[in-house]
Amino acid sequence: MTIRIAVDLDDAEHEAFGRWLTSTAAAVNPRDPHLDAGEAIRAMIRVTMRDTGVTGTVASHLRLERAMARDRKAPPIIKDPNEIDRP
Repeated sequence: MTIRIAVDLDDAEHEAFGRWLTSTAAAVNPRDPHLDAGEAIRAMIRVTMRDTGVTGTVASHLRLERAMARDRKAPPIIKDPNEIDRP
């Protein structure tokens, strides 16, 4: 079964993803530096699901983004360099 997902990126995210995609394509195959965005995103999903460290980092980031959306004025709580949360 194929599922199609649309992702909305703001201008800064789109630009950063484009730079990442270009540099990653060169790292994957310097002689033919082309990497399809869908191929890259599928690899990101597979790695994220298999690696508990990456999964934890993504979950922490999601908590932070949701907290920031709820209360833009709340000061961050820094638990360690990899985990920043908001009340």
